Amino acid sequence: MTIISEDMMDARIAAAPANLRDTKPFVTAGLRAPNCFLVGLGASRRTGAVAGGLTSGRRALLISDHVIAGTGAVGLLERSLSSAGFAVSIFLEVEPEPHLATIEAVEALAAEAGADVVVGIGGGSVMDVAKLAALAIGSGATAGDHLRRPQETPRAGALPLILLPTTSGTGSEVSMYVVATVDGHKRFLMGQELIPHAAILDPLLTLSMPRSVTAATGLDALTHATEALMGRASNALNETVSLGAIATILRALPAACDDGQDLEARYAMAVASSLAMMSFNLSGGLWAHSVSYVLTGHFKTPHGIGCGLALPGLVEFNGAASASLMERLVPVLGDAPGERIRALMARVGVSPRLADHGVQEDRLGALAREMVEQYPRPGNPVPMGLPEAERYWLGMYRGEAA
Repeated sequence: MTIISEDMMDARIAAAPANLRDTKPFVTAGLRAPNCFLVGLGASRRTGAVAGGLTSGRRALLISDHVIAGTGAVGLLERSLSSAGFAVSIFLEVEPEPHLATIEAVEALAAEAGADVVVGIGGGSVMDVAKLAALAIGSGATAGDHLRRPQETPRAGALPLILLPTTSGTGSEVSMYVVATVDGHKRFLMGQELIPHAAILDPLLTLSMPRSVTAATGLDALTHATEALMGRASNALNETVSLGAIATILRALPAACDDGQDLEARYAMAVASSLAMMSFNLSGGLWAHSVSYVLTGHFKTPHGIGCGLALPGLVEFNGAASASLMERLVPVLGDAPGERIRALMARVGVSPRLADHGVQEDRLGALAREMVEQYPRPGNPVPMGLPEAERYWLGMYRGEAA
């Protein structure tokens, strides 16, 4: 485990290439005003200053989990906030695939502390909890109220929210989406009020990711960028962002998996993950995400792995019906984009065959039906009914084109 400390940061920054040393602000439509998006080694040490620019209050709620706290990163942020004059309350009980009960516990702590700003540091689950806490506290409606009415636009008034990712894949730090478990079922919420006020990308926070997590989250980011490029809502704006993210991931993900201390690769993956989600915000998700929801529900498959397994076949399914889509994909993924993605998966240690991930062939039909019925994707450029879905799942199972 990489321990995050001031001395460690100083040493790594001093030894890093010059192009990685400066913290660069990036103003983008992927964040709400004041559009604070900071990227750089050691950028997390500016958390207190960023928080001070978002609120005149001086009470902060810091949300994370025990794993991240064990790296020293939570302590680092606590010191940054305290130095800026904030009284800091800390919540570390976020679990993978968070449940409503966890979010309600955060709400209670925030109410007791009188939080003026919410800071989340961790992976997608931590950031989702932070988003819901900020929304609930600021809007006056509980997270349960919002999650049980997902078709409604989230009520305005979220507290100032700062997110710092420790993985490079979910893109939650710039997304307008939240996933949580309510009454035993996944609930999905989306809206501009869920986009944070500030995102801070510090590649040093990602150094503790093991190879398996690096690979899974990287495939998640690749799926965001590729699905956004293929969707019916895609246009030149998000297409340009997606293509850049895809090219960067193809280059940087193997390097980050091979050497988790490679700062160039970690920096590139942090940026590509955020850019992929910005494009996803503009266009939306497709069938690869639907597949992942099904696999996660039945087999506890990591979300990014589920997306990665589904992406090659989806690219082939859509590309076969759209010459213009293939023209856009070929410059970054080559003449056989599905095979290029499968090769990337194998390169980072993830089998592209669903058969190797604990799924039985006799269950494919039921899984395909659940995908079509429970998680439809009208934004996919090519209609997919049950017969097509069954072929799609069989191709995934075999790790080849359907």
